Amino acid sequence: MIDTSTISADAELLLGNMVAHHILDKRIKQKQEGKEPTPVAVVLEEAPRVLSKDSPPNAYMRIAREGRKFNVGLIAVSQLISVIPEDILANINTKIYMGMASGKERRAAIDNALNDMENEEDELLRLDVGEAVLTSSVIGFALPLKIPFVDELKRSLPSESLSPKKLIEE
Repeated sequence: MIDTSTISADAELLLGNMVAHHILDKRIKQKQEGKEPTPVAVVLEEAPRVLSKDSPPNAYMRIAREGRKFNVGLIAVSQLISVIPEDILANINTKIYMGMASGKERRAAIDNALNDMENEEDELLRLDVGEAVLTSSVIGFALPLKIPFVDELKRSLPSESLSPKKLIEE
């Protein structure tokens, strides 16, 4: 995990792209050497900054298109599905949709869902905080989700299970 909160937006984009590129290249080399690469997920908050139709080619786009072959996944967080190119969206195999006020974004979500959601536009509008719909190439239908608040999770877990040292050891 890299905390980029203290650097400029341009430096953040450059650093993130360099790290993502390095991770993918390392996994490609491991695969070529006959080793099974350790799975890793790259998380993009505000994904349209690097995955929009206007973005220059970058490591994130490459990971979206071919990362799965090398155990590199992409988690793209966005409220603006419509600005991400269709070929990138088509390569994301699991999508979680939360409530969307914009009709344009609801339509884009339905058009790019991996399961039939043609009659779900009103449902996407009415989802409450913590509610979502999951579509995936692994399951054959759209699945409703209830996502607990982090504070609720913290209360339900023993405090020692949240220690960074313990999480690293596991």
